[in-house]
Amino acid sequence: MKKQTITILSILSLFATTTQINAQSLEIVDQNQTIVGERNPIASMPAKPPIVSNGNNGNVSAFCASILSLNIVDKSSSNIILGWASNGNFASITIRYALSGSTNWRTVTIAGNPNPGQYAITGLNSTTTYDIQVSTTCLTGLVSQWTHPITVTTFDEPTPRLTPIRNNTRININPNPATLTTIVSYQVPAGTVSQLVVVNLSGREVFKTQIVSTEDKTQYTLDVSDFAPGLYFVRLSNRNGISSERLTKL
Repeated sequence: MKKQTITILSILSLFATTTQINAQSLEIVDQNQTIVGERNPIASMPAKPPIVSNGNNGNVSAFCASILSLNIVDKSSSNIILGWASNGNFASITIRYALSGSTNWRTVTIAGNPNPGQYAITGLNSTTTYDIQVSTTCLTGLVSQWTHPITVTTFDEPTPRLTPIRNNTRININPNPATLTTIVSYQVPAGTVSQLVVVNLSGREVFKTQIVSTEDKTQYTLDVSDFAPGLYFVRLSNRNGISSERLTKL
């Protein structure tokens, strides 16, 4: 029987390309250079993670990052305004919330391109604790994991409004929440001079004007485009009394 040997040239060639292949990865030949045994090192290597194109910076691993810096921008007795880092766009952003400790999630999905950086959850119960999580769908179609939940408790109902305007008429604000402008409407006799004031949660005035009603129903367009996102109180006062209403700026 002819003695089988490992070709010296084969060993040197393989060691020049990798230091991880052992003798089982080499071709085994006899003295006539006939291959009598081999092992394919590539077939035994673990598969690489899938690669996709991100459309901008070349190829990246198939992974979708979630949003960063999830936080509470503001809250009231019935609303919670979420905020997060707005750098980076997504196909969509999904927010889910539930009573703390519960898995009965309510879910809402919003557009993520451009990334809005915030969202207002409305219609909540006062003095109630909620868990909130966010997930993203990337432009590649991949979906991120849910963020770690943040827990927040809504405020108690605000104290009763001050003396209402005559005939128990209150001011109406629509739309509310608002992003650019909203209409403040109320009814007082024509010729009535009223003062309209907007204050934030810390009590600081952010807007003030005087309105002279020319007819019984007055409608005033309030520009909120420069207001920071959050909860405000709109207060109207005149000789008939004082009325106030909450306004949420998105």
